[in-house]
Amino acid sequence: IEAATLAEMVSKRLVPNITKFSGGLAKTLCAKKECGLVLDCFTETELLKNASYHCDSMYKKLAKLKADIAIDRNYATSIDEATFCHDILLKDMEDIRTDINALENIIDSGIWPYPTYTDLMFKI
Repeated sequence: IEAATLAEMVSKRLVPNITKFSGGLAKTLCAKKECGLVLDCFTETELLKNASYHCDSMYKKLAKLKADIAIDRNYATSIDEATFCHDILLKDMEDIRTDINALENIIDSGIWPYPTYTDLMFKI
């Protein structure tokens, strides 16, 4: 259940919102470069590169998670199934979480679709 929930959260909320953030950042970057001034735009460039890198990485890992969720799991024992969940699904989820953690530090809090760690620690 947890793996399927993570897959849905990433697919339906994170990817669309990160894409929205990246699109806005790309438009800002293009506008600044076209304004006629010689601007470095280092911040916008690095934010866009990092957001794109982690979103792409997360999406590739999401494909693996979905494939692993779909594996036919007719195990002989519940121990075998628990081992699969621990060794495969939990690892997939942890791998995705590394990108989510990085993205949470990049994406504007107004666009981030879930409470941040700061929200959970200090605002609840």
